[in-house]
Amino acid sequence: ARPVQQTPMVKTGTGFFVTVDGDILTNHHVVRDCPEVAVVGHGKASIKGYDTKNDLALIKLEKKPEFAIAKPVKFRSGTPQLGEQVFVLGFPYAGVLDNGVNFTAGLVSSVSGMDNDSTQFQMTAQVQPGNSGGPVLDQSGNLTGVVVARMADLPAIKRTGSIPQNVNFGIKGEVALIFLRANGIVPGMDAGTVAMPSTEIASVGKAATVQLVCTTQ
Repeated sequence: ARPVQQTPMVKTGTGFFVTVDGDILTNHHVVRDCPEVAVVGHGKASIKGYDTKNDLALIKLEKKPEFAIAKPVKFRSGTPQLGEQVFVLGFPYAGVLDNGVNFTAGLVSSVSGMDNDSTQFQMTAQVQPGNSGGPVLDQSGNLTGVVVARMADLPAIKRTGSIPQNVNFGIKGEVALIFLRANGIVPGMDAGTVAMPSTEIASVGKAATVQLVCTTQ
């Protein structure tokens, strides 16, 4: 009998620069089982480290970005606060929507995730397939979280067929900081509390956010 040939599957997701040297943070599930990761507009990248429990992965471009191309995000100290406004960037529905980065806003609706997971928070900012791994910024344009899931994608929700609206989850920035430091990355920090216009936040986020594509075997 002939061996069954598996059809390669193309996955897309989002990541963002955390250093000027081409280090990019994303979700582990975005790059899982991917022998090679392509960063749109920047070339190939390799996986440097990952955390399956917290769904984080660190990848690095094989070729260092040109000067001033990679503009990493700055992290803030402290956790997301209930009711604060947050902003999400990413590349949802690749091949269906336009190829540019998508920018949405919402509120922190809970300071814990599913089943009271203290490493995550809940937000009303719109998240779609392809947003995974994207940055969640605060009103000062600093990173407060990493997009991780929609409640609509969770197995229990799929079984019931009841799709909740505006219930999405992010990994807290503090958790991402611990992961990065454990992998030898010391990202920039910013204690700024001055609110920026949303257009400026979008500009800051766009400069750091990238689309990831991988083909699984």
